[in-house]
Amino acid sequence: MKKTPFLLAALLAVSSARTALPTPRALDHVLPAHPTRLIVKFRPTVTTCARCLAAEGLPFKSATGRDSLDRLNRSFGVREAHPLFLRDHALDADRKAAYRQRIDGVVGKYPARSARIPQGATVPDLSNIYVLEHPAGTDVAAAAARYAADPEVVYAQPDYVVQTTLTPNDPYFSSSGTWGQSYEDLWGLHASNAEQGWDLAHGSGTVVAVIDTGVDPSHPDLAANIWSNPGEIPGNGIDDDGNGFIDDVAGWDFVQDDATPMDLHGHGTHVAGTAAAVGNNNVGVVGMAWGARIMPVRGLDANGSGFTSDLAQAIEYAAENGADVLNNSWGGFGISQVLVDAVNVATGLGAVVVAAAGNSAGDVDSFEPAGIEGVIAVGAIAPSGQIASFSNHGDALSVAAIVSL
Repeated sequence: MKKTPFLLAALLAVSSARTALPTPRALDHVLPAHPTRLIVKFRPTVTTCARCLAAEGLPFKSATGRDSLDRLNRSFGVREAHPLFLRDHALDADRKAAYRQRIDGVVGKYPARSARIPQGATVPDLSNIYVLEHPAGTDVAAAAARYAADPEVVYAQPDYVVQTTLTPNDPYFSSSGTWGQSYEDLWGLHASNAEQGWDLAHGSGTVVAVIDTGVDPSHPDLAANIWSNPGEIPGNGIDDDGNGFIDDVAGWDFVQDDATPMDLHGHGTHVAGTAAAVGNNNVGVVGMAWGARIMPVRGLDANGSGFTSDLAQAIEYAAENGADVLNNSWGGFGISQVLVDAVNVATGLGAVVVAAAGNSAGDVDSFEPAGIEGVIAVGAIAPSGQIASFSNHGDALSVAAIVSL
């Protein structure tokens, strides 16, 4: 079957990787969460900027006619509300119209990708999602339940922590036995007939967002394939393209909230190499889609952990800035509504969202973001041709990638 460049990248960006066997996790695993942050999506009845109300000490009742949110905020000591997806809007601004205008602009800016938007797909309004800051010692799970029951709230959830799902290494396409095995180091590339695919396409013209621990842009096998934001002038301290991020020439770091998504862990650089390490250059490794460009988007810290609030923003950033494929080699049990919303924005804009199924020998249906509808969930196959013993499985599994053990 002839693969288009973007599909080649989507299917191959999650291919061969050597992983360590993890300790299986139970399906009732409760994700850890940030100790003071709560993510809340307000209903359209909250017509005013929640950040502005909190900052100016104004009651929510002035916007909704109800005092239920004011009572909740007083009860839990909430003093701050930060918009998650619409960073800058004023007290009297029409936030919903501003967000819709931004999304319409993205659709027009990337016509080739927009042509792939599924018929009937809609982009959810994320302008009313906020992070509420609670005092130390707050039971955020209890607070989430109280806020979720309020008539002015669509959903409320703790800001959960998720983890990377792969262990980095540095395999070579032409070598064998580096780890004592009897087959090629990157045997997945060979077993998937990648060379035949390369006769048709290398992924050129495709942007693959690696939403991970960051990417080392100076790596000799990645430097030539790092995405560059065409609308941004580096180092001038100005948001030239008006996307809300200053000097984001090579992606964004949502952990530190700056324009340097450097990998301090190694996982993201490894994933980027598997996806799009420069090929045919006599250096190191070769990526599956070695003509694609890598958009580094950091949502995981130096320990390989990250909060759903940062990762949801990372997904939306990648989609709004033209990524064709969003690779997410991370996750945790329990579906977060804010990630569902972010994924729906990405797929609604025509992007392909790919995620690791997870390494816990559990049900992928409850593993985020792989279990979210519309996501290509990728399990693992061992050299024997059987599903790897550690791979999550279930109805939501879309495809299985080949791994070296």
